[in-house]
Amino acid sequence: MPYLYILDCSGDIDTCCADFGLANILGAIQRILNIIHIVVPIILMVGLIIQFTQMVINPEDDRNRKKSKSLINRVMATVVVFLLPTIVNVAVNLVFSDFSFASCWHSAEISEEMTLAMENTFISTTDKKPKSFITMPEDYADPNVTATPGNSSDGNGSILLIAGHSYPPYCKGFPDDCRGMISSGYDETDQTRILVKLIQSELSSLGVSSDIANALMAGNSNDMNTSFYRECRNDSSLCNQFDWGKYKYVLEIHFNASGSGRAAGTQLVKRTGSYSTPADQAIVNAVISNTGHRQYSDYIYGAFNIGYFMNLGVPVTYLETEFYDNKQAMDTYSSKKEQIAKDIAKVIQQYYG
Repeated sequence: MPYLYILDCSGDIDTCCADFGLANILGAIQRILNIIHIVVPIILMVGLIIQFTQMVINPEDDRNRKKSKSLINRVMATVVVFLLPTIVNVAVNLVFSDFSFASCWHSAEISEEMTLAMENTFISTTDKKPKSFITMPEDYADPNVTATPGNSSDGNGSILLIAGHSYPPYCKGFPDDCRGMISSGYDETDQTRILVKLIQSELSSLGVSSDIANALMAGNSNDMNTSFYRECRNDSSLCNQFDWGKYKYVLEIHFNASGSGRAAGTQLVKRTGSYSTPADQAIVNAVISNTGHRQYSDYIYGAFNIGYFMNLGVPVTYLETEFYDNKQAMDTYSSKKEQIAKDIAKVIQQYYG
């Protein structure tokens, strides 16, 4: 779940924001514009109401007659200020349509919109509980879910692993699916692929069969620049050639981002109306037993992939492994990722092997 992401521009400069300093400046400008387009119109509207009230009370007052001429100007100013972000966005796209600055500006715009939306639900520290998440204790489980150690799901196939996100230029047109190197020195797309390969190796050593969705769609395990989200969201032939409903269990790997670089912790993503299962929580515990960082609540989000497998009746865990814009947290994770993969594989074997 990104905020401002800085992409590797070697593939397609028109789809990324290559300069970290520029991205931060544009992000600050976007934030200021959002504040102006809300606060200033309110102030102007209050002034209009006061002026209009005075004109109604004393219509014969010469001063009020003179003020009436400025009333239209104030109304126009209110409208212009309210539309200021839109005007600036249109101007940027027109002036810089053939330059990467426009993409960088657009990335900052998306980032700021997501930040404002997330601020109402998320506190990016591990020593405070989130404000409005649906809070679930670690041992919470949907009573209708019967998955217990040794009792696999109804699927008759193997385990499916999904590495979240992809690289440009493949992800062009799906900007939320693009990731890249940021100031922490970590790239989420790289990290998801490293971890799923480690988990697959550990599952193999335990005698548990598994596939990596990205490798299946790419046709090999070396070039994994494919995205389950992009292909199946588009209902593509590449997605539809596989029987995704045959799997016993799906684990999708992501890395979180706070936008500030301060947050740390492991977290589950669930859809509204879905619940954490014992297997979900065991996966989380497999990570935090090595890192010591856990976000206190499941993040409720309308993730497409979760709904896709829910409709197929396949259990799915959507894991936000760690905050990849937190260098200290990621350094700790990185030093223990082999053990984390081993512990996750043991959980999968226990519940779905």
